[in-house]
Amino acid sequence: MTMRGRFEVLDHTADTAVRVEAADMGGLLAVSARAMFSLMFDLSAAVPSSPGRSVRVDAATPEEMLVDWLSNLLSWSEIDRVAYFDVVSLDVTDTQARGEVRGAPVETLTLIGPPIKAVTYHGLEILRDGSRWEATIVFDV
Repeated sequence: MTMRGRFEVLDHTADTAVRVEAADMGGLLAVSARAMFSLMFDLSAAVPSSPGRSVRVDAATPEEMLVDWLSNLLSWSEIDRVAYFDVVSLDVTDTQARGEVRGAPVETLTLIGPPIKAVTYHGLEILRDGSRWEATIVFDV
């Protein structure tokens, strides 16, 4: 899957926040995963080498989908000791996201930021403007 979009780290008083842009909800999920793990690890030279993980999220709103998606990846990262930043495939509907992610073992990555404890709803905002989606996500560190 080709990931098209961008993200920027935002200043935040107590936590860490990012703004993510993409062409669609699937892109928002993919770029958000990379953004989240790039806050903790230097991914510039990271090569996904782990076995893939299947992801399925059922959600009533785009906000719920985004938080559940990232929370699953963060949780599995802790369990598997893998940073799941590479979305291999993704199928998104209004109420469901299904896909496969891969990553790199955290032992092979350089730690550059504090560990993320949780994905929050605080300050979460998803905007859609024609063919552009934008999300602001705050992480508890």
